[in-house]
Amino acid sequence: MEILLIGNSFPMNLITRDVIIKPKTVAELRKEIKIAEEIYSFWGHGNTVKIASNICGTDLNNKGNGIRRERVSITSDGLPSFGGLFFRECWILTPEYVRSFRPEIGEEVAVDMIKKWRALRMVWI
Repeated sequence: MEILLIGNSFPMNLITRDVIIKPKTVAELRKEIKIAEEIYSFWGHGNTVKIASNICGTDLNNKGNGIRRERVSITSDGLPSFGGLFFRECWILTPEYVRSFRPEIGEEVAVDMIKKWRALRMVWI
């Protein structure tokens, strides 16, 4: 059974073992979503979750244990943990902002400030 973990960013301070991060297309992410039997989302921004859900073709709200905005943690082995499960892979859907825009720390970015979306695949080895 393939279980997919997806979010809008991954806390770098939680990386405590080797991880490979590769840029992927949004189409590749959608393909993975289609074959996944279950999806766990730790999407952290309420203002972009609807558009991200539309891009992904799946609801990114309230996944995991049904707790909104549950945090990702790591296991004692350094693997991502979410919703009571651990993962060896995580997908990130990340925005590319319009030219010259840089959000302030903690700022909720308006959708019109996003030029396009990119996907990253993180694999823990």
